[in-house]
Amino acid sequence: MSKEPSSDMVRKGSCVCGDISLEVRGEPVRVAACYCDHCRVNSGGFAQLGARFPSSALIVHDPNSLLNSYTFTDTSSGNPKQKYFCRTCGSNLYAAVNVPDGEGIVSVRVPILDPKFEDKGLHPKIEGFPQNKPRFLEDLEKQSQL
Repeated sequence: MSKEPSSDMVRKGSCVCGDISLEVRGEPVRVAACYCDHCRVNSGGFAQLGARFPSSALIVHDPNSLLNSYTFTDTSSGNPKQKYFCRTCGSNLYAAVNVPDGEGIVSVRVPILDPKFEDKGLHPKIEGFPQNKPRFLEDLEKQSQL
């Protein structure tokens, strides 16, 4: 049985070009940094930060029908995962997973919700595939800063 997300908190974000915007209502179920191969390649970085919400919490505004998707079928869970992105600028917006016997889950890319996400309580509290985390990240704080 799904329960309605709290309407108290509303977070908004958009792709780089601004053609697609979205909002999520309520607090995330969890915020994670994922180091799996899909997430690292998809983000173009070392990890992807995702805030998980029930699918019913997400509202997408796409007036020009620019939202595109790609389905990963080779996931570690065995459940297909759809990646959604802007056809114009390529911004990775969110992923959706349908879990058996439950409501779908969306993982919204945290940096699109708020560039100061850490100050807003959206810092990751869990890591996925930590065995893939680059070891040099541990020492980065000790290095020279730009």
